[in-house]
Amino acid sequence: MQRQSYEDALRANEEQLRQALEYQHVLTQEVSHRVKNSLAIVAGLLRVQSNSSPSADLRQALDDAETRVLTNAQLHDRLWQTGEVRSLNLEDFLRELCEKFSSSASTKILTYEAPPVMIPTDDAIPLGLLVNELVTNAVKYASPQKPGDVSISIKPNGDRLRLEVRDRGPGLPEGWQQTKPASLGMKLISRLSRQLGGEPQWENALSGSRFTLEFSA
Repeated sequence: MQRQSYEDALRANEEQLRQALEYQHVLTQEVSHRVKNSLAIVAGLLRVQSNSSPSADLRQALDDAETRVLTNAQLHDRLWQTGEVRSLNLEDFLRELCEKFSSSASTKILTYEAPPVMIPTDDAIPLGLLVNELVTNAVKYASPQKPGDVSISIKPNGDRLRLEVRDRGPGLPEGWQQTKPASLGMKLISRLSRQLGGEPQWENALSGSRFTLEFSA
């Protein structure tokens, strides 16, 4: 009799735990859905404002802001859709991110590589936003035309990872100072780099420019 009571209580506890996990999953999905919708609304408002602006510079700034908001929404949705709550595969993450870039471009200009290591999801969104800013800058200023004109690589370097983004454009402008980024994009790159625990480095390469960042794996 006691054994039967114990087994009944155990089954009841297991059922309560299952229901709690299901509720948590539904709640998480609902929160994620609302966050995604909220970001989409913000992006839509930016698009409306851009379309009604008489200033070309303001339209460009609003379009850039819209792209950043949509990128954030896509990254957030990707993490929750796959159920990767604590960590994710860096190789898969970078591949999917670059495939999105390639699908929105008229030509395939990107090459990329990354190791199949796991990184915390807390680092995934700033890393994704950072890569988005770097690729956007390369497309805007380097005028890439063919595969390899923009390359992204992430490689192990001791107990850290080294991100490198290169382009084959005209290089950094004369008099450019890394310590005094003028554009919002450059300021975001610096801030996102430091959020990942690294210090961004820009330099002219043999052809074009190169950005590097070492951050914790």
